[in-house]
Amino acid sequence: MTALVFARRSDLASRPFVPLLDVLESEEAIVLQAELPGVAREDLEVGLEQGALILRGEKGRHEGQGVGYRHVERRRGRFERRLRLPSGVDEETIRASFHNGVLTLTLPKRSAVRTVPVTTS
Repeated sequence: MTALVFARRSDLASRPFVPLLDVLESEEAIVLQAELPGVAREDLEVGLEQGALILRGEKGRHEGQGVGYRHVERRRGRFERRLRLPSGVDEETIRASFHNGVLTLTLPKRSAVRTVPVTTS
């Protein structure tokens, strides 16, 4: 059997996992999308603390019986991201969904913050 040879990239695996985020904004809401590949729904927690949105979880290695890693580049471990909420977000109506490794958080804006389009007649 030919041995697999990898370049020494131990620095890749030693850095902690941090979810990457995209932020979209419309007149009605701010939408955050967090990339969480390999994170199970039960290992994910979303909460609010003192005006900040908190994403916590763990991306772990799942070894089978009699199976061990020979080389690791994917990041694992506990993670936490804190995001200060803008003042116009309605904290009571925040929605979250998790599908195909992507967490989507919809942060509706309070109606007083929304701009009203002005039309001419």
